[in-house]
Amino acid sequence: MFKTPLAVLSSATLICATLATPGFAQQAAGSAVRGSTSTQESQQERENARESARGAAENQGRTRSRRMRAAPPVDPAVAMAEAQAILTTANNSCVPTEAAMMGQDQERNKVYEVACAAGTGPGYIILAKTPAELTDCVLLASQADRARAANPEAEVDVCKLPGNQNPLGVITGYAQTAGVTCTIDQGTAIGRNAGKDVYEVGCNGVDGYWVERDDAGVWTKTECTIITSQNAACRFTTTAEMAASFKTRLVGTAADDCDVTAVRFMGANNNGRFYEAKCAAENTGYIARTNLEGAVQQVYACATAQRIGGGCTLTPATAANEE
Repeated sequence: MFKTPLAVLSSATLICATLATPGFAQQAAGSAVRGSTSTQESQQERENARESARGAAENQGRTRSRRMRAAPPVDPAVAMAEAQAILTTANNSCVPTEAAMMGQDQERNKVYEVACAAGTGPGYIILAKTPAELTDCVLLASQADRARAANPEAEVDVCKLPGNQNPLGVITGYAQTAGVTCTIDQGTAIGRNAGKDVYEVGCNGVDGYWVERDDAGVWTKTECTIITSQNAACRFTTTAEMAASFKTRLVGTAADDCDVTAVRFMGANNNGRFYEAKCAAENTGYIARTNLEGAVQQVYACATAQRIGGGCTLTPATAANEE
C-alpha cells in the first residue's frame, strides 16, 4: 500500500500564511485517493486560520504604508550605510546594491528599501526598530499581483527601487538552485510552510514546480503533478503540460507509444513513486513506477494493474478489464 505526501491546500489561500507541506515526508498512510472526514475538517480549520493570518498581514502592510511619515531627504550613501548596518545586525545575507530612506513610522522608526545583489536576497523593506523588521519585496510583489487580479483598483504596497522590479528573476534563481532546469516563464511567492519559504514556478510547455527553502538554506522541489494530486493548485501549469512532461519519461519503456493525455500521482512507498498515465488511444493507460529522481523503472498496463494502488482511474476500469 502507498503512502502519500501530506495534504496541501490551494496556493490561492497561502500568501503570507502557514501552509500544509507538499514535501515527500510520506507520513499519511493509506491509498493515494483515500481521505477522511477528520482530515477534511482539520484542513478546513487550518485554511480558515491561514486566511485570517493572510488578511491580517496584508492589512498590516497597508496600514504601515498609510501611517508612514515623511522624512528629510537622506543622502543615498548614508541610507546605504545605515541599511547595511541593520542587515549586518540582523545577520541577513543581503548585499545591498541600492538603498533609499522611505520615511518613518508613527514611532519615528526609519523605514528603508534595499535591493540586493543577485543570489544574496530578494530585496527588502526595512523597519529600523529593535529587532529590525524585514519585508520581502518578492512576497510584496506576489501579494500585489493577487490583489490587483481581484480588484484592479486595489491599494497595494510594492518595492520601488529599480533593482527590485524583477521578482520573476529572483524566483527563477531560487528554482534553479532547487534543481529546476526548465525554461521558467512565470513565478510567485506562496508563503511560509513550517519555517520554509515556498514559491511556484511555471515552465514553458512542461510541468511546473513548487520550490521550498528551509531555514538552513536548503532548497527542494516538487512537481506540479504531485502538488495537484493533493488538492492544491499550480496556477501556471496546465494538464497538457503535465502530460507532455510525463510522456518524455515513458520514452524507451514498454509504454513509449502512449500519447499521454492526462497523468496523476498515485502515491509512494519504499519501491518508488507511482503514476497513472492515460493514453490517447481508447481504453489504454499505464501505471508507471519511478525512482525518486523520476526515472521510470517499470510500467504496468491498466488492464492488469487493478491491485496497484487501487488500479487505474483515468482509464475506464471496465474497458481496461476487457482488453
